Amino acid sequence: MSISTVTTLPQKAGEVKQLGQLVGSSLSLVCAQIINAHNGLVVIVTDDMQQTTRIHEELKQFSSIPSLLFPDWETLPYDSFSPHQDIISERLACLFQLTHIQKGALILPINTLLQKVCPRNYFSEQVFIS
Repeated sequence: MSISTVTTLPQKAGEVKQLGQLVGSSLSLVCAQIINAHNGLVVIVTDDMQQTTRIHEELKQFSSIPSLLFPDWETLPYDSFSPHQDIISERLACLFQLTHIQKGALILPINTLLQKVCPRNYFSEQVFIS
């Protein structure tokens, strides 16, 4: 499959495009081409936080369009301690930026995608970003 055929986005609901055997940074290159071709937000779901961070850094090399990294809590559901304050701040900043972004990418691990987040109107009422 050539790179030019990858950038063709699905045209109708239910249409699926599968990519396989992408080695090295080729996954990030294809993601960058899709982000450039799409006129909205692209959500990239990864296996884990390590892959999320790698794709986020590699996208900076292939595209000038902004990408947001939504970090994992790095705690287990039954842990008796809270996530680090830096992680909480990064998550709030990412969610706030999502309310203003028109074109770009959101990159997050699958287990983070399954977690609940606060409602959108919370940011306009409660969050202070300096």
